[in-house]
Amino acid sequence: PGGWVTVLPVVDGGGGTVSNYYKDDGTITPSDTGDGASYGDAGLFFDAPGGVIAFENISYILPPATFASMGQAFADRVAQPLVVTAVAESFVFETAYVPMVGRP
Repeated sequence: PGGWVTVLPVVDGGGGTVSNYYKDDGTITPSDTGDGASYGDAGLFFDAPGGVIAFENISYILPPATFASMGQAFADRVAQPLVVTAVAESFVFETAYVPMVGRP
């Protein structure tokens, strides 16, 4: 089994209350718009939002044998991303002469 890490650095519930949501239950729920059941459903729950709901979602699907403790490392990378700066370089090429040896 692998892992799935979701990092939500910014969440605005539009004036409502935001909480984590998780449901892993095969009981049929009539309001479920999919198959009617919940198998590992996870996400955010917005209670009484008043306006626009906004959030930033960054997800990583990790390979097998990844430990749950890696989640914090990925969250840290989002908070402090690697910054790369490219710099142009120029090189001076000098002419090189190679002796030619002829055979009779």
